[in-house]
Amino acid sequence: MAKHRKSLRKQGHGTRNAIAVIALFAAAVGSIAYLVAVGTGGSSVMLQAGQEAPEFELASVANGTTFNLANFANKSDVLLFFNEGLSCSPCLQQMVDIDKDYSTFRQMGLTVVSITTDSPSSLGTWAHNNGISNMMILSDSSLKVDTAYTTMGAGSGSMHPGMTPAHTFILVGKDGKILWREDYGTTTMYVPMDQLIQAVKSALG
Repeated sequence: MAKHRKSLRKQGHGTRNAIAVIALFAAAVGSIAYLVAVGTGGSSVMLQAGQEAPEFELASVANGTTFNLANFANKSDVLLFFNEGLSCSPCLQQMVDIDKDYSTFRQMGLTVVSITTDSPSSLGTWAHNNGISNMMILSDSSLKVDTAYTTMGAGSGSMHPGMTPAHTFILVGKDGKILWREDYGTTTMYVPMDQLIQAVKSALG
């Protein structure tokens, strides 16, 4: 009887060990799947021209207002500029120069918005100090919009995949579809304004 009880205890230990191994394996698989998803901005498929642009609403740094893509897309084409924001000097210079050249974009019938992961308060302070008065600057601190637009994956050229967006421009037409996308990645953290304007003009036809 004693030997039988010992045998049962050994079997119990073996079962618990097997369950523990299976649990560890499942956790490892889950972690790998998560890292793969995050590393590609939450999706293995990049949004491209011709696809529907995901709808979103984000806080603007101006007067606590919000930006709703659907509302603006019904009125004009929208150029989305995803970037690292306050941690990236070239990105900040890009925003300043877009704001200075905003009349050119307006003549093309465009609304231009910049989307960064910084908080509205910090972005608001920077925008005020740098005289940003035309382009809307939006806060995506939750990364939901960046994830939906697949701007954080290695394929987009993000310097920190899964954590920060790349230097990406996405043009959304009035019909809600993406007309043009360009991920400039780590090699081009600032796009010369004449080059950017020409690319947008070409996309608009």
